[in-house]
Amino acid sequence: MSIKATTYAPSRLRRLSSDERRPRVVQLAVLAFVVLVLSAPAHLRAEIDNGQLPVDPPPRAASNEPPAPRARSAIVVESETGTVLYEHGADERIPPASLTKIVTLHLLLDELETGALSPGEAIETPAEAAWNLMPAGSSLLFISPGMEVAVDDLLYGLAIASGNDAATAVAIELAGGVPEFAQRMNEHAASLGTEVTEFVDPSGISAENRSTARELARIGMQYLEEHGAEIERLHAAREFEFPSRRISGDTPSRVFPNRNVLLELMDDADGLKTGYIGASGYNLMATAEREDMRLLAVVLGVDADNHQEGGRKRAEYARDLLEWAYDSYTLVRPSAPELPDAQVWGGATREVPLVPARSSVPLVLPVEAVAELRSEVEVTHSLRAPVDRGVPAGRLRLLISDDPVAAVDILPGADVPTGAGARARLERAYLGITDFFSELMLR
Repeated sequence: MSIKATTYAPSRLRRLSSDERRPRVVQLAVLAFVVLVLSAPAHLRAEIDNGQLPVDPPPRAASNEPPAPRARSAIVVESETGTVLYEHGADERIPPASLTKIVTLHLLLDELETGALSPGEAIETPAEAAWNLMPAGSSLLFISPGMEVAVDDLLYGLAIASGNDAATAVAIELAGGVPEFAQRMNEHAASLGTEVTEFVDPSGISAENRSTARELARIGMQYLEEHGAEIERLHAAREFEFPSRRISGDTPSRVFPNRNVLLELMDDADGLKTGYIGASGYNLMATAEREDMRLLAVVLGVDADNHQEGGRKRAEYARDLLEWAYDSYTLVRPSAPELPDAQVWGGATREVPLVPARSSVPLVLPVEAVAELRSEVEVTHSLRAPVDRGVPAGRLRLLISDDPVAAVDILPGADVPTGAGARARLERAYLGITDFFSELMLR
């Protein structure tokens, strides 16, 4: 906070009479107190605005144009900040098809992480999950009733083979049935703030499943955040052999290729999930990481005459969107500048260091705008004891061409209790006087 001072110069001087001097003495006394009040630390006269600017505002537009839409719906986001870099029809309701299995994978991985299941643990396939009972058009792992399948094989069966039978087996194992598992899926989606998304099965085969590219991106970002360590192992694998472990039976093994053609088209791509049903067309949740920036693209409703063409077209469109985003935007993490210590009035110590609430703020910026990024610090140099390290003492703002793009609170680096010494008592008395006359002047 700053105070703009204006100096007024009289146009002429004259001698005052004694009668004139009496009220002027009173005026001068009041003026002296005004000066005393104004000399107090700024923070003692005004509260700090605690409003926050968003850390991930919509980015400034890139200078180059994105590729023309080639799907009913698409979105590209930066996964760490959630910044939307591109969208086209992102709120259109479209059945997600096998992108649904990302939620099934998430719930199964959660069971592994809590220790409720282990990767090598065998699950006996329930009769309802037999491959020959799956709806027409299902992608399959080809598991049979009573067949013992390792949990790890089910993970690969979901991520690569996209087996609807594997999804059904997981649903029955974890929740006792498909409807019960779908309820868990919907609870998980709702916890992420989705409003449209609703699942009726764990595989995505039904056209009654519904979501949007925007909400699927939110689900995908959460999956990347919580299960990022599984991306290379599960989703970037080019093929999967099942059964990889002969737990029981004499079932011959099959090799299932990864249907995500994007892995062949883009070196940085490492996932995430393909999907297709007639009601939606060809879908893809794609992710790639380059120079510490991970992007997530969701493409829904690519039209094609056959699976080979559809798989290629959705991958090419996702690749073009991701390459455009990498060419246009970059992720930066500007650090806070060195901050001065703040004086403490009436405290046990005379000064306290100031620190930013966050050591760095991740920002997604157009490549050409990075050079324009600057910081602006507004701090209260004097604080009144007791000092609470959780109460902001200023603000660090990040700007581009004077436009704010992010803000972080500046906090005291330590708590400072009220001092008991003579200096601290004198300072508190002084502050009490300034408070009194501040209130008096405002009446």
